[in-house]
Parts: sequence; structure tokens; C-alpha cells
Amino acid sequence: MLRRNGRLTAKGLVVLAQEDRFRLQTDDGRSILLTLKPGTNVSMEDIESLANAGETVIAEYEGEPEAGAVALKVRRA
Repeated sequence: MLRRNGRLTAKGLVVLAQEDRFRLQTDDGRSILLTLKPGTNVSMEDIESLANAGETVIAEYEGEPEAGAVALKVRRA
């Protein structure tokens, strides 16, 4: 997890995509639940495709994962 410009960045696999949320399993074994912010660069359909393909992604987010973090940007690693 890196902090850049007030945002946190995590790298990992999308293991669950449901409604407007997805779970990211990081390389170090953490599990982060993120809500996709409306107007983000990807849609939930994109997130589901990444999950089905088993692609590693990088998610930029704000907030604490345990208290409701919001994904601001998601891209392939």
C-alpha cells in the first residue's frame, strides 16, 4: 500500500465484484473492500471482466478499507 497525494494505492486481484463494490486481494494477503465511485474511469462491468480474467489491477482509493474505502481509479497493473 502506497500513499500518494492523499490517496492510497493497492495492487492485487479482484476476487469479488457485486453491485457497486469489489474486493481486492493484495499481494501481501490483505483483503480490501472498495466501493466504486460514480464517474470513475471504469465501470462495474469492467471490474467484473478483470475479475473473470484474473488480471492484477492497481486501485487508487480514499478512506480506510475497514470503514468504507472509495475507489477513485482502477487500472491494469
